[in-house]
Amino acid sequence: MSAALFIALAVGLFDPCPASATEVLNNDERTTPTIAILGSAAAGKEDPSYQRFAKAWLARSSGCSSHHLAYLSGPEIQAQLDADFSRQLRQLSSDPRSIFVAPTAAFAESALPLLGPASLVFATYADPVAHGLLEPSGARHRHVTGVSLNDQLSLLRLTLLMEAFPRIKAIGVVADDSWAGEQFKELETAFRKQHPKVRLELLTANKASDLDAVFRKAASPSIGALYYPPSAIAYFEEATLIARTVALRKPAMHSTQGEVQRGALMAYSQDTSFVFDALADLVLRICRGEPAETIPVERPRRFVLSIRAQYDLGGAKIAPAVVSRADLVVP
Repeated sequence: MSAALFIALAVGLFDPCPASATEVLNNDERTTPTIAILGSAAAGKEDPSYQRFAKAWLARSSGCSSHHLAYLSGPEIQAQLDADFSRQLRQLSSDPRSIFVAPTAAFAESALPLLGPASLVFATYADPVAHGLLEPSGARHRHVTGVSLNDQLSLLRLTLLMEAFPRIKAIGVVADDSWAGEQFKELETAFRKQHPKVRLELLTANKASDLDAVFRKAASPSIGALYYPPSAIAYFEEATLIARTVALRKPAMHSTQGEVQRGALMAYSQDTSFVFDALADLVLRICRGEPAETIPVERPRRFVLSIRAQYDLGGAKIAPAVVSRADLVVP
């Protein structure tokens, strides 16, 4: 993908359709430092992450009026970086005042080798240590901080599912190979210790065309419920998964509040509503002179049990004790 940089002045006004400014990068006299949000859309106006960060930044930009707000578009995967995108990353990162905002682990990994003296602020659902963004010891040797949403709630979600439907004998876990390779075996071992008579069955799907086979297995009477951990397939095929699960009339535990609001039965989730405000706060602190590596990584502080009241389970009911603990009941 050919990289394109879009810049809007972050001084009292946010332009949701920023103009192309590649020529500004090529100007040797450019002295204004940049806050660059990394994304794969053609322009900032087409990227919800850029829009949400820009809105949060607008409320804070008076505290850092020296920087331009920018959108740098390119491939998310490091192996696919083209020469133009890499050049612009390097050119921006040569200025120690530049700040990159990476809304995913993939973008953060792409930027990290080219970071130079600039700073990086990330948000990721993946393990930031496993992806090289943080050191295992907790020490940070680069100018990096961010928001870690590394989800460790699968065992608790399954426990809640068992409390809600205590007669379940087997749970189908629908996930892609990436999530399964990293987490399923460990989850299965921990779950078996708590529920030795209940079986977890991995139902793997990496793309939409895999779902027919998954739901043929899920329809088996031996599978009493389904669990959708926060994997790529759950994100990209959310609507299909919800619709087909509703048609099965079987209990299912999801991983986000939004899934319940859009038709799913129940979810236990991290409250991620703080993410873009937190990213903007971290950028502001760096802009004001704090080294990124000295700023603590932000993590979720609130968790939400969401339940849909009207849901056809063929006569089965969620245990009243679980319903009474819900933070959100969707009509």
